[in-house]
Amino acid sequence: MYYLLVAGLGLRVPKVMAVHHAYRTFPGAASLRSSDDVAAFLRTAPYPLFGKPVTGIYSVGTVALNGYDGASDSVRTRDGRTASLASFAAELTPFERWGYLFQETLRPHPAARAMVGERIATVRMVVLLDDGGPELLRALWKVPVGAHVADNFWRHGNMLAALDPADGRITRVVRGVGHRQVEVLSHPDTGHDLVGQRLPDWAAATALCLGAAASLPGLGMQAWDVALTDEGPLLLEVNNGGDFNLPQHAFGQGIYQGRLRELAERHGVPL
Repeated sequence: MYYLLVAGLGLRVPKVMAVHHAYRTFPGAASLRSSDDVAAFLRTAPYPLFGKPVTGIYSVGTVALNGYDGASDSVRTRDGRTASLASFAAELTPFERWGYLFQETLRPHPAARAMVGERIATVRMVVLLDDGGPELLRALWKVPVGAHVADNFWRHGNMLAALDPADGRITRVVRGVGHRQVEVLSHPDTGHDLVGQRLPDWAAATALCLGAAASLPGLGMQAWDVALTDEGPLLLEVNNGGDFNLPQHAFGQGIYQGRLRELAERHGVPL
């Protein structure tokens, strides 16, 4: 439903190749009603593919598929795993109630690739929507590390980068939580310096996010995940409020201050 909304605004979304569900459909996508349908689709699918549950959170159930091996009737994942089509289709059983998506694999912007490798590291933009329109409250970069195909901070080793909302400059990078949290200067895989670097297409990404936020006036606090791709910024999803812990970890300070506190108190919203 989110993809249909954003596409209706005239914005680009990841192309949905197939939907695995008992009856759900999506325009232009294959409808996979059974495990046999999943297997048949994956034998001739345009790889690489990214798979995720329709209602998934925290990247649980996501997978990056690199290709199909006809000799063993199996799929290869980006992290080096090989799974028979029968066993892979069985892994999707817990997600059949709401559905499972197969999408095109997005390619990172070359500048982002140089910093974190061949993966999409999304920018989390926290937006407030007040009487004067949307404004960017906080921005941070979710940085994947190692073999992780998703950038969620709970995955061991993944990092968060605090960003200057004015120009997308990285001001601080952390890994871990609590007394185990440490500040990091460079990416452990690429060796590329992070602190002080500016993310690409920042003005375009910010304008894209704020423009879309204005179309959702019922959400006073929105958390957008923006992918910086080689074809420009793309809005992956919007969360109602989002995780308060992410900007607090990234910036090393509480979020209930300044504009957020003023807005919440003025509108009588308890936080």
